[in-house]
Amino acid sequence: MGVAAGGATIAAVVGGLGVMLGLVLGGGVRGGSVLEVRDSLLLLPWLMPGVLLGAICVRGLSSLAWAGWFYPTTGFLIVLLAVRTLFAPVKVMRLMGSTLPRSWFEAAALHQISRRRVFFVIALPLLAPGLLVGWAVAYWLILAETGLLVMVAPAGMETLMMRVFHLLHYGYEDEVAAACLWVLILGLGPLLAGGWAVTKLGRGRLC
Repeated sequence: MGVAAGGATIAAVVGGLGVMLGLVLGGGVRGGSVLEVRDSLLLLPWLMPGVLLGAICVRGLSSLAWAGWFYPTTGFLIVLLAVRTLFAPVKVMRLMGSTLPRSWFEAAALHQISRRRVFFVIALPLLAPGLLVGWAVAYWLILAETGLLVMVAPAGMETLMMRVFHLLHYGYEDEVAAACLWVLILGLGPLLAGGWAVTKLGRGRLC
């Protein structure tokens, strides 16, 4: 769970906040061929088979003497999973950003409001739910990842999906069922927490 949460957090922060900064700096301008190409490139790590992506990254790091220390660490795995799922928060934030009226950014520019205030007063409050949704999608994708983990997980480390893979290989069906139940519980955790938070916020506003 820690690996999934860490990877999803990096993906959400880098991808989600990057989209928000782009909206603020661009005055609410969206779309364009450059952004479409960028989104397509971000999708490549996810479309690529996990085993192939892991082999490429391991080969690339092993050829760099100064970066060899990073490969056997959990940090390398978390960063790689974040890169693999970066498209999710970016796509979610792009969709939410398209709902913001461009006139708001134009009005802010007309009144010479600083970009820092536009970011914290307009973009962040309105797009924060999208940031959480992007985090949740990346978390679920990482939680279900197997191929990439088998290739790059440090020695002695085992996630729940890796345990399912190994137990299934050796025919431990009861243990597989228990591990799958834990995966389901961990997957539903953010959804239940989000629903509870929305309910509490709604009641607070009514009161």
